[in-house]
Formats: sequence, C-alpha cells, structure tokens
Amino acid sequence: MPEQIAFDYDTEEQWRPIPGWEGYYEASDMGRIQSVERTARIRGGGTRTVPAQILKLRTSLRR
Repeated sequence: MPEQIAFDYDTEEQWRPIPGWEGYYEASDMGRIQSVERTARIRGGGTRTVPAQILKLRTSLRR
C-alpha cells in the first residue's frame, strides 16, 4: 500500500520557484509541487486566467 503523508495545515506553506522551471512550477516546504497561475489565449483572441493548482503525486508508467 502507498504510504500516506499527514500534513499540518495550521502552518503557512511556503512556495518557492523550482530552478530551471521558474514561472511554471513551485515547490513547497512540505514537498508538494504546484503549477503557477498563468494567462492563456483562447479562441477569438481572448485570454483567460488558469489558476495555480497542486499537482498529483505519481510515478511514470514508462520505463
């Protein structure tokens, strides 16, 4: 079974850019990874804001 990790949500999580991926991803002091909020173009010439989100932890299925 996968090991479960307990987080202490009472402390403020600190996010820092990942070297080489600045502007795309950040890592927290709790070991989590999140994408950075960004603006994306949509059809018709408009834009929308894509919110930051914490990525799911998983291993690659490719070998």
